[in-house]
Formats: sequence, C-alpha cells, structure tokens
Amino acid sequence: MKWFPQLLTIICAFQHNNRSNAFTSTTTTTPHINIPRASFLNAGATTARYATSNQKQDTTSTAILSVGKLVGRGSYGTVHICNINDNDTPNNERQRRVIGKRAWNQEDLIRMSKSKNAKTKNGNKSDEGESLVVNKNIDEKFFAEKAKRCKKYLDVERHCLDKLLVLRDSFSDYGADGSNPWQLPELVGSFMDSESNEWAAFSFISNGDDSIDADSSSSSSPKAAMSLSDAISLQKWGSDVDVGQKTHRLSVVQRALGLEEDNDDDGFGKTLDHILQSLLRVVSCVHKGNVVHRDIKPDNLLLDPTSKSLILIDFGSAADLDPSSITFSSSILASLGIGAGGRVGLEIDVVAVSPIYAAPEVFIKLEKSPKTFDVFSSAMVFTQLLFSLFDQRTDAAFRQQLEEADYNLDAWLARELSAKLRPTGIDEAVSYLGERPGLYTLLKDMLRRDPNRRPSSLQALDVVNDILTKRANGVVVANDEEDGSFFASVLEASEFCEVDYVDAGAVDKIQYELTSSSLSSEDDVAQKVVMSAPRPLNFVASFERASSLGLMLAEADADVEEDYGDDADKLAAWNTAIAGAVLGEVFVKDVVEGGQADEMGIFEVGDRLTGVGDLAIGTEGFGHVVDMLGKQPERSKTVSLHFMRKSVATTITPTAATSATSSSRTSSVIDQGAWSISGRRKTQEDAFVLHEFRPPQNDAYHLLLAGVFDGHGGDAASATLSKFLPDRFANSLFSDDRETQDFSGQHLANSIEEAWESICDSYRSGCDGDGESCAADYDAIEGIIKAGTGSKDLVAGTTASAAILRYDDANEVTILNCGDSRTILVGKPRASNEASSKKLFGRRKPSLVHFCTRDHSPKDEIEGSRLQAGREAGLDYSLPQCSMSRWWLSIGDYQYAVARSLEGGFATSKGIVSEPDVTTISLNEMSAEREFPSLVIASDGLFEVLDNEQVAQIVLKLRMNGENASDVAKALCTEALRKGSSDNVSAVVVLLDDKQL
Repeated sequence: MKWFPQLLTIICAFQHNNRSNAFTSTTTTTPHINIPRASFLNAGATTARYATSNQKQDTTSTAILSVGKLVGRGSYGTVHICNINDNDTPNNERQRRVIGKRAWNQEDLIRMSKSKNAKTKNGNKSDEGESLVVNKNIDEKFFAEKAKRCKKYLDVERHCLDKLLVLRDSFSDYGADGSNPWQLPELVGSFMDSESNEWAAFSFISNGDDSIDADSSSSSSPKAAMSLSDAISLQKWGSDVDVGQKTHRLSVVQRALGLEEDNDDDGFGKTLDHILQSLLRVVSCVHKGNVVHRDIKPDNLLLDPTSKSLILIDFGSAADLDPSSITFSSSILASLGIGAGGRVGLEIDVVAVSPIYAAPEVFIKLEKSPKTFDVFSSAMVFTQLLFSLFDQRTDAAFRQQLEEADYNLDAWLARELSAKLRPTGIDEAVSYLGERPGLYTLLKDMLRRDPNRRPSSLQALDVVNDILTKRANGVVVANDEEDGSFFASVLEASEFCEVDYVDAGAVDKIQYELTSSSLSSEDDVAQKVVMSAPRPLNFVASFERASSLGLMLAEADADVEEDYGDDADKLAAWNTAIAGAVLGEVFVKDVVEGGQADEMGIFEVGDRLTGVGDLAIGTEGFGHVVDMLGKQPERSKTVSLHFMRKSVATTITPTAATSATSSSRTSSVIDQGAWSISGRRKTQEDAFVLHEFRPPQNDAYHLLLAGVFDGHGGDAASATLSKFLPDRFANSLFSDDRETQDFSGQHLANSIEEAWESICDSYRSGCDGDGESCAADYDAIEGIIKAGTGSKDLVAGTTASAAILRYDDANEVTILNCGDSRTILVGKPRASNEASSKKLFGRRKPSLVHFCTRDHSPKDEIEGSRLQAGREAGLDYSLPQCSMSRWWLSIGDYQYAVARSLEGGFATSKGIVSEPDVTTISLNEMSAEREFPSLVIASDGLFEVLDNEQVAQIVLKLRMNGENASDVAKALCTEALRKGSSDNVSAVVVLLDDKQL
C-alpha cells in the first residue's frame, strides 16, 4: 500500500511561493499543498457543468484568460490571479478577475526537474516547501505519467465542485430561501490562455477592505482574502503594526472573518464558536452531496468577511462516493471493498493527504464510514486553534502525541498536564471547554481511531448547535455528566495547586548571587591538551536505514582467527571481550572501512550489541538480531542500536586501599550499565554518558563519568551535552600543566562545573546566532517532528544530572545537577544503623535512600525565591504560576515545569538559568551505614511514576538476585513504561562494593 510520502515520487509536490504582503516572509505551510490567498465566491458566477471527470465542457467562448500574479503551487498545478477578457460583452464587463488553476504538463515537470537537479548540483538548498522527488535518469514516459495524474486531480476537483453546485438547490438550508451562505468555490468555467493552456477558473473574493494589492496586474485590484493558515501565521509572527492590536489569541482570525469585536473578554471563545459552526456546516454540506474532501486543513479554508464564513477549497484529493459509471463486475468488487466501483477520485492504494490532519485510516473504505475522515480532520483543525498551536511543528507534535495516546484525548490531556514543556494555550482551552459542557466529549468522539465510532458531520453540527444554544440561554449543565469524571477532575484541578508558593519573607532568608561566574573561553579550552580520551562503556548509535550499517557482527563462539589474520590486537580485543560471555550474545567482530559505523569512530572490536530500538537483546543469537532489524517501523528512517563494552579498569590491579576519612570501609565500582527508551513517544530526546577516563600519568587511577540528559523541544541540547561533556571534562581535568594529577573532590567539582559552563555558553551562543539549527528536527513532507513538542523558534533545552567517581578507592562521588533529572544513592541499611530510618506509611521504616539531588522545579522554595529576587533586581524573570495543580514558568508561547536547565538565550533571560548544584558526597560514610551501595541517575520519565524508595527497592532486589548493572537499568526503564510513564526514560546504574580496610 502507498500513501502520501510515496505519492510524492509520482506527482509534483508542494512549493510555497513567497509573497510580498505583510505576512509573506513568515507564512508557515502544511505539507502537500498551499492554496492561494484568494477566494472563489461570487453569487452571480456562470458555472460550467461536468457530468464526470472525463467529460469536458465545450469551450467555445471567445474569452481569453490572461495570467497574472502567482499565488500558490499545489500538488498538481499552479494557481494565479487571472483576468478573463471577453470581447463579446459590454465594455464595463469585459474584464473579470478570477482565480485560475492549471495542471502541470509534461514540459513543466521536466523543466522543474532540471531546475531542481541544477540546484542540488550547485549545492543550493531549495525552498522549504519544495518537495518534488525526481531522478535525473527518469525518461519522458515517467513525466508523461506524472502529468496525466496532475491533470486527473484537477478533473476530480471540477467534477466534485460541479456536482455539489448542481445539488445546491436541493439542500434545504442552501437553496434560494436558505439561511446559510454557500461555502464552496464556484467554477466560472474552463478557459484558454494565450499559449493554449487550459485553465479552470473560479470567481474571486476580496479580503473585504478597500486596500489595493500593488502586486496585482491591475492598479485597482483589491487584495484577496486570506486563508486560515495565513491568519494563524500572522497571529503568531505579525506585529501589532501589521494587524492591529492582538486582543486575544484569535484576534487576527476574528477580524479576517469580519466578526464584530465586542468589548467583553470572550473574543477568543466567540471566535472559536463561530469557526466550529462554520466548519461543520460546510463539511456537512459536502457530505450531503456524498462527497468526501480528504484534505481539510487551515491552508484549504478561506476567511470570507462578506459572508463571515469559512470557504472550503481544493477538492483535488476529494472522492465522489456515488458511482458515475459502473459495470456489474466493478459493483460486485466495490461491495467487497475491492476497487472504486467507478467513483471519481476514489483510489484504493494512492491518496494525496496532509499527514498532520489526515485520519488514521488514510485510505477510506466504503463500508467503514468514509465521510468521517473529514470529521477527524475538522477536529484536528479546531484543536489547533483551541490549543493555540500556531506553528506547524507544534501542530505536528500534537498529532504525534495524539497517535502515541492511541487517539484518546483523555490520555493525551493527562500526559500534557505532566509534561516538562507545553504550549501555553492549554489553560485557556480547558477553560473554554469547561464553559461548554459536552464539547470535550464531542471532540473525543470526532478524534476516535475507528471511523465507525465517529459522529457524522451533521450529528457533530447538531451537538455544537445544542451546546451553544444552552450556553446562550443560560442553561446549566454539569461537566461530569457531559464530559466524564476525568475532565471534571481536570477542571477542578485548575482551581487549586498542590503546594503554596514561596512566602513573602522567604526572599530575605535566602541570599542568592545574581551574577554568573566567569565562563571559560573557547581559546582557553582549546589550549588544554587532552591526555587521555574518554572511552564510552555504554552508548546508543543511530544508523540510516537506507545504507549498510558497516558493522560485522558475530556470536561469542564464532571462529574469528582466520578473519583477523595477522592482526593480533584485534584478536586479543575479541578474546578479552568474549571472556565469560554466554552463548548467543552478539558482538562487533569488525567495522567495515568507510561505512556508517566507521564514520562514527566510536566502535571497538568486542562491543556487545544489547538492544535494537527500545527492545533488549539477550542470548537469542545473530539470527534474532537480523529479524529485529527487519521488523523496525517502515516509516522510520533510522534505527538505534544499544552497545556496551567492558571497562579497562577490570583488567588493572587496584592500588592499595587508602581512605580520606577515619571510616573503616571504602568503596569501589564493580559494574556499570545504562539503558534508554523512547517509550510511548515516537522520538527520543534523552541522552546519556557512561565513560571511563585513564590519566596517562597513572593507569591505576580510573575515573567514571555517568550522566543523563533529559531533552525537551528537540534533542539538540541533550545531544550536545552527551557528545561534548566527556571531552570538555577531560580537558579541564587532565591538563598538561600539572606534574601530578589531583583527584580530590574539589578538583573534580571544579572540572565538571567548568566543562558544563563552557558547553552551556557555547550552546547558547550558537543557538542565538542560528536559532533554527537548535530547534527540533522537522520533516515537512511527512509531518513528523523529532520532539515531544516544538516550533521553529523554540531552542531545544535539557536538564542534566551527572556524577564522577573513582573506580577503585571511590571514597567520594561528585554530583552535578541542573533541572529535574535526578541522582540518588541507595543501599540496604545495616542492622546496627538506625540513623537512616524514617517514618513511611504511618510506621517507622528504614529508608533505602542515602542521598537525592534537589529538583529545580518552579514550586521549589529556593527557586521561587531566586526568581523573585531576580525580578526585584530588575531582571525580566518569569515568576512561578500554578495551573492544573502544577507550577510553571511562562516563557513566550510555552510553559516550563522546570526552573533550571540548559536553554537558549531567551528562556535564560526569563530566569531558567543553567547554574547547577555541585555536591560531593562521602561514599565511605555511606558504606559504613549501608550494604550494596548503588548509584542511580535517571530522567524524570522514571521519577514521574516511581518515587525514590520504589526505585531503590527495585535496584537492591535485582542486585541481591545477582543481576548486573545493565539489566538493572533496563528493568527500571521497563517498569516506568509499565507504570504508565508518558515520557522518554533513561537510567544509568553504578554498582559499588564496600570493603573492609
């Protein structure tokens, strides 16, 4: 089966045309097609009649169409403002302004192909919207087939629109006496231009004001009406000078529709009400004619200020569900769901849709409520406005989140309320829905995965009309009766918070230094010599699926001597790696020169493959690995593989035990492991490090750096830290200006903080210079954003928690923490120790947690005081606000549930600073109090469903059962997923041993 992305290889795809209007430079577009800022409504239009898509009108008019301003390029042709010049009409009627559409012909497609190939050859990046997939070796027959399909889409549009217009008088609410305006484009006819190209002409509508479009071919040409997409873009990016004062989130849409601007505070709600009614009204009109549109999106909805209605345009992807020509055999096949049965526009394996707004079924089936495809798309458009998702990436993220929640709006909302980063519109949206009992339930039903369980467009319109009528009449309806107990609990939570904000006197109690410490310059860092390269012990490598991995894998019992030949080093590395291995475990035997793995430069002979995607690999053997690789999702362009390797420290004789304290015990690292899963999310924003360091002056001293980075708004920040922190730390720690190495807790603390600050400074400088490079990666063709949420102007951020300790004689651990990722030290209390007990569940029970980092959340008293102090010092800091029983910081268009993290310059200026807590903890004291000491570092995806004690119980139980650190990390991530975590989950586990001196 094929769907939209594959379709792009055989039809011409979207290319956005830059326009000179005030909002043109920042207009966002949705995949597949951008429709012009023009309208097609004219009550007196002469309409061409089409019986079928194959039956052309007799074009005998002497009128000639002159082509003017380009206003858009679509999936099958080009769209212009045109004039019809008719010498047979009176002088004052000879020239008529219309919108003209022409399908791409074979010559057009070949010319565009050559142009694109030339751009690629010259290294020039084409426009963002351009997605024509071509192959310079394709012959003319290929382009002839593409041109044929382009023509077919235009014929489908003319057929469906003509059918609906013919039926208009039979619709009781749209006939001569109907109260509703006609909300569909009207065909003026088919016309030829001076080059004998055939155009479909639609009547033109202005934007309702008296301003003149200076770019038009006539000096007296009015401006065309804008699309809903244009209005949304102007709302987000336009200045008050461009659009007038923005009184609420949809004020631009309100004005473009010609709606009255009341003096009350409910302009947002009234605009939403009007849009929803107008949208469902036009969709139900289309469905009355037994036509399904299949491409409802903001680009295809024009704002008509004259009728104060939405005009639904672009029927190229539509399907007429009534057979226009059908044979007995095709009728039988169609009844079985095979073939289209002569229905115009209905194909069973090819469809051009917009992935953000398309229903989950993608291909409609006659026996499965095909028209509810448009009901789903309508709900998607409405929720975009409702939740103020005014950036295409943000809207794509909502679609991904909804899919991850199995199209369950309750599950999506529950996840969003616990997210670290979310768009600011959710509070106003919940308030709006709470004032209209029953609307939330209707949206849930419209967004259902099963098309048979969605309401029809007419049923949805009736429900909306009933809800708004009751509201207008003051009828009180309980939310729990109409929208269920979950949404009622959300409304209740919006009225209180779980904790009180910092008291007024707290600011005086805490002294906070507002000036940042000086950061290391790039020159300083560059001058320091890295004497010992950090060596990763656990890592995740992402490979492009389109190319060979470049890895040679083998099971532990493979005969490799002949393969290595005279390379004794590789053979020794292999034998060391497989020592103690279990049959069925898979290892890297070698790396193919010039392959993907070789270019990464991180692989060693003997690295053990431990997972594919989110799934762990045990002892199932090489064949199982191949099977798992083959079962990766077809739409995924990459595959992630997990690897682990033995620490060199395990092969070195430890030094004599020394202790910095009077304790009779000291600790050492006996095992380490890490695991990371995307969980219920399609994308992974977490990253981790687990590296060992060997000082060149003394190989006996080994250090371990472990850390987790929980990204948000994309993976740019978390990936930056995981890539550069080990090297920057080594630069700071192992400089060439010391005769002896200093491994004291203070020097480790200074080194990790210096490395952290250097990276944060570099990241902010780079992102502020080119913000979009630090935004979440976005595939505009497939509508996929590689983030939980994001926009083109949102710089990705990350929290971080990291620890440094010695392998042997680990007397202390140095911990850096910034944000709400967490590091905990756990262990089983010794029988003689009562100091670590605490009261749990009403009874005295010994705590398993020795130490825990502080979460830097907006509700934290220290953070609240810091932000308040900054505000009083004249800084433009945001103050914590409570919403939906949780504390947030409002930064631009987003709400952050974290008060410290690595962010871009804008969020940092608002108070989300990257200054970490750096703490050194004595492991000797911990070992004196506890058995089986262990260190756990994890993202908040773990701690949102498991508290510290529960995590400690899992770690100690598995450790006492003989599990290794990697298996413990996997178990923590798996348990978080089982408990319902909606976030990515990453965990690093370090097992320590305590020994008697």
